[in-house]
Amino acid sequence: MRKGNTKSSTPTVSIVIPVLNDQEFLGRCINSAISQTSRPLEIIVSDNCSADESFEIARTFSSSVRVVQPPVQLAMFSHFNFAIQQASGEWVVLLSSDDELCPIFVEKMSKLAAKPNVALVRGGVRYVDSQGSSTGVSRLLSVSRRQTWPKNFTSQFCGPRGALCSTLFSHAAFDSVGGFDETLQLAADWALWLSLAPFGEFVRTSHIVSNYRSNYRSSLHAERITSFFDDYLKIFTSSIPRVSHMMNFPVDGQLDRPMRNFLVSHLEDARKLLSAEAYAYCIQVSKDILINFDIDPDFLESRPSSFS
Repeated sequence: MRKGNTKSSTPTVSIVIPVLNDQEFLGRCINSAISQTSRPLEIIVSDNCSADESFEIARTFSSSVRVVQPPVQLAMFSHFNFAIQQASGEWVVLLSSDDELCPIFVEKMSKLAAKPNVALVRGGVRYVDSQGSSTGVSRLLSVSRRQTWPKNFTSQFCGPRGALCSTLFSHAAFDSVGGFDETLQLAADWALWLSLAPFGEFVRTSHIVSNYRSNYRSSLHAERITSFFDDYLKIFTSSIPRVSHMMNFPVDGQLDRPMRNFLVSHLEDARKLLSAEAYAYCIQVSKDILINFDIDPDFLESRPSSFS
């Protein structure tokens, strides 16, 4: 089952940048990939048939970057899978076109990836606004430096730990789990980390290795909330049980509390941002999740902030 790295030499790293209509930030994103203190094996930009100048911008970096396109525009995670299929590195970082890598990313993360039996490496992230100004940092200090099975699985019951742009994952393990779940709309990164847990250790560094651009498209976040809840239903009722069954690892008694807290927290966000009708939809999806685990969902109506 263990598909993590078994070599001690420095592994090869592919930086994969999927883009769709992001001409504003793409150039800065590519420059951050080029400006690494340790050279990656390759930098691949996959343009998902953009309607703006993204493809042309990517081609101006053709001396340092390989630019590819799918034959037709794909759904987001189908495009992510297509982009990663073009990569040949032993390790992959999937860098959204509005995010940036710090110069030390490949240097710091590949050293950890070289350790035996590692499937995923996480680093600290700096949150930035549309102008690139810092709005905060997360060094993942609440996450153990080294997590083995089953801790690397159960610690994710409240959501993914770490940003996609600050994560390096084993290409072999990614292929073994079938890549991103294309039935999910927005939270397939969470499902992927859950699926990777049986394939090796998760390790982390507190170094800030990437800049994650957030909170500059607030209206888009609100529009996506109901789709996130659709994904939560699939993750709690399918993704987690699938890994649990594969590893013969019952989650009864371990999932209930984090699942309740997760739903309450995200419902509070939904209540603030959505119409009454959309919020009612999120409540119903949350109830469906809880009923699937034989948990009485009536407490959701009171919206407590946490459970002890």
